[in-house]
Amino acid sequence: MSSIFGGVLLCLLMMMALASALVLSRMYCLRAREMVSGANPRLMMAISKFQSMEYEA
Repeated sequence: MSSIFGGVLLCLLMMMALASALVLSRMYCLRAREMVSGANPRLMMAISKFQSMEYEA
C-alpha cells in the first residue's frame, strides 16, 4: 500500500518539476525574443517559425 502511494507521490513530483521547467523555458524564450527583436528581425522571424513548428508537433 505504502509503495503505491510513494509511486504516485514521485510521479506527481516529476510532473510538477516538468511543468515548472516548461514554464521557465518559455519565459526564457520570451525574454531572449525581446532582446533579439530589436537587433535582428530576420532572426526574430526564424525563432517564431521554430516555435510554431514546436506547437504543431
